[in-house]
Amino acid sequence: MKKLLLISFFLWMGLVLFPENSNAQSYVNPNQTYTYEEMTADIRKLGMAYPDLITYKSLGKTPYGREMWAVGIGRGDATLFINSSHHAREWLTTNIAMEMIDQYSEAYVNNSTIDGYSPRSLLNEVTIWFVPMVNPDGVTLQQSGLNAFPSWTHQSLIKMNNGSKNFKRWKANAQGIDLNRQYPAGWTTGLVKQPSYMNYPGKKALQAPESAMLASFTYWVDPEITVSYHSSGRILFWDYKIDKINYNRDYTIAKKVGDMTGYSLVIPTSTPSGSGYKDWFIETFNRPGLTPEISYYVPNTNPPVSVFPEEWRRNKAVGLYLAQESDKLWEKKVTHVNKTITTFDTKSTLNRPNAKHATNKTIKPGVYKVDATKDSWLRVSTSSGKTWIYASSLVYGQVENVNEPLLLLTKKTLFSMPLQNKNTKTIIDPQVVTAKKKWNNWYLINTPYGDRWITDASVIKNYAPTAINETYKLLVPKVAWAAPIYTANRTSLPKDSVVTATQKWNGWIQLQYDSKHYWIREDHTLEPFTINSSTEQVDQKIVLLTGKVLFDLPSFGSNSGQSVQAGTYQVVRKMNNWYAIDTSFGTKWVSDSSAITESQTKKIDSNYELLLPKVAHSIPSSSAAVRSIPAGTILQATSEWNNWTSVIYDQQTYWLRTDGVLQPFIIDQSTEPIDQELVLLTRKTLFNLPSYGSNTNESVEPMIVKATRQRGNWYAINTEYGERWITNASIITDYHPTAINQQFKLSQSKEGYTIPSLNSNNSIINKESIVNGKQTWKDWTLVELSGKEYWVKTDSSLVPYTNQQSVSKVNTVTNQETVTDQETVTNQETVTDQETVTNQETVTNQETVTNQETVTNQESITTENENVEE
Repeated sequence: MKKLLLISFFLWMGLVLFPENSNAQSYVNPNQTYTYEEMTADIRKLGMAYPDLITYKSLGKTPYGREMWAVGIGRGDATLFINSSHHAREWLTTNIAMEMIDQYSEAYVNNSTIDGYSPRSLLNEVTIWFVPMVNPDGVTLQQSGLNAFPSWTHQSLIKMNNGSKNFKRWKANAQGIDLNRQYPAGWTTGLVKQPSYMNYPGKKALQAPESAMLASFTYWVDPEITVSYHSSGRILFWDYKIDKINYNRDYTIAKKVGDMTGYSLVIPTSTPSGSGYKDWFIETFNRPGLTPEISYYVPNTNPPVSVFPEEWRRNKAVGLYLAQESDKLWEKKVTHVNKTITTFDTKSTLNRPNAKHATNKTIKPGVYKVDATKDSWLRVSTSSGKTWIYASSLVYGQVENVNEPLLLLTKKTLFSMPLQNKNTKTIIDPQVVTAKKKWNNWYLINTPYGDRWITDASVIKNYAPTAINETYKLLVPKVAWAAPIYTANRTSLPKDSVVTATQKWNGWIQLQYDSKHYWIREDHTLEPFTINSSTEQVDQKIVLLTGKVLFDLPSFGSNSGQSVQAGTYQVVRKMNNWYAIDTSFGTKWVSDSSAITESQTKKIDSNYELLLPKVAHSIPSSSAAVRSIPAGTILQATSEWNNWTSVIYDQQTYWLRTDGVLQPFIIDQSTEPIDQELVLLTRKTLFNLPSYGSNTNESVEPMIVKATRQRGNWYAINTEYGERWITNASIITDYHPTAINQQFKLSQSKEGYTIPSLNSNNSIINKESIVNGKQTWKDWTLVELSGKEYWVKTDSSLVPYTNQQSVSKVNTVTNQETVTDQETVTNQETVTDQETVTNQETVTNQETVTNQETVTNQESITTENENVEE
């Protein structure tokens, strides 16, 4: 048994220390009491980290002003919906949902698998929507108590809690309404008639704004399957008056989830109680709905955080399996086809064939493959995945892509589509054009009016001048024609223009200028131009004070159609008042208007404190204000230009006006040297300076550290990254332990913590262990056992030990309780239809049993009613 426990312990440690995917960053720490605030911050981080995969939005606010967040992950049109924390004390289910979002995103980016499932393949076909915390008010009350709520609400909350100030058993929202007894399927007034910490169903269905918002969002998501996570008991609810035609389908899915999680399927009854979210979804949508109860049974409070690794192991692939099944169910609802269409206008797209799911993305006119239809909608494949469009302004079949020069011998009528009834009443003159597409006897060409269609009448096809790639500088102004004929429209190109010639025919040269093609006569006024010989190589910086149009050559007329934002860029070549800079589009040219060079700036390494709030600019320009930096902020300055100073704030570079508001800040002069130990109660972000805005991507775990300097509520500590600053939030500053040298023998097992805090990581020190006491502080004692140190609460279980006795067995420290080969359940619990709650709970050795279930080698959990989800 000891060997089995050790193997389990090391397997658990391996899962914690070496997760499946280590190439991408993890943003969620689920092994903690996970609060609404931490969840909100993590949702925003995930949205920023995976902008093309994750979207999030607020469904509205709770009565106490907390947002109900919805998070979507995936790019597919099939949908799965997972929600958690209907009940306040069941917040560990939020940890499960947020870890799914985090781990699935990492695996998608890494293209790795989770228990054999490929998140990338699945999330390209399915979008999983999460509402990780349905009841943020209730969760906050259960975790933080009355302090998290206005004082005028305290008496009401205490009354609903039967006079108790301990809210650990709280299930309802902050109005005393049980959200999972709020749904219209079988809703009744119930046995609890007044707002209470649990089981009060409200005066009517969907009375609570949280339940109403979730129901409305479910209609919008229109999911194929829903999962509503609850705790506790490791059982799975899946049935509520399921139609016979759907029974096998729903049972098969539930059975698979039960096998994956090890949760027991609750046997359906002929009189289910209803009013739960899963019940409402099954009855309303006739689709599978599941309610897993995570964790071993924990009565009247939240499951411990220590159970999370095990529950994550059981549930980590559940979302992926159900995404797979959702995709199968969805694909049965569409008509599968294999067609090609050609569209002729920009088309709006939708995530699903429903106007409520319109996106802000469009697809350009072109040829697309259609693999499914639904009503008047088509599912087409694009370079960024599949999307839905409305079936209009298109033709079925392949429109041939061509690159065929045409010489128009007469004026031509233009059409918006290759159909006679799409006449635009617009005519173009004879000229040389290039056909981009061909449809029967129609050609698509570019015109001053946009892409238009012409017929092949009076057109010379396969007009084939010689292709060239030569660059010239115009020594004189040049007359240019729209076609290589003197009767075509003409214009004049400026002297010194640098142009690239692409074709040659009968003494004519075709070139591009301002995104238009012109023909000019080939003669001695064209000077060959090469980048290496005609421009100067340099290595310097340039600051663009405004957004700049990019040019392919150092000349107006070579507009690339691309642009860059104001900012600092590397210059690699120069010609007159033109600079070649490195961009994401490659090396491009910009003019020197609204620009400054690197030689005009001065590099510095200084720190400043803002005496007043200061407007920050993205570039040294008054028109580029982007934010305000608060007074008292300490900033690192990197360069100066004219009356501007560049600084780093929130890991971004900004420019500030140089004035008296910038007061020099010197660490040695502006901070106080100290020698003080601090206890870090939580993971702490590290800062380069004693100021918000100087934050780094570094952090330290909860521990005891030594502070070397102090400024107000900031402390400097030495870390593996060098000297860094931390705030005094979640820090014990009056830490002054007393050294002792005393042995103790434990009269009972005790929890040992990494720091003197009940919220830190802990292990179990077994009864009868003999430990060496090293320090005491307040009601804590630091002890040593087997070369490791632990903080324990100072109480009567620490018995002074003075006998020099031999210890006959090895004391071990584990993070798990000793487990026998089989749990024997002798005192069966049976819950009647209603829990009777008084101001004092009476506990006897055996509860009165009604309809007892015999439990063998399996946990059996019931709730207030036989089939009501916890």
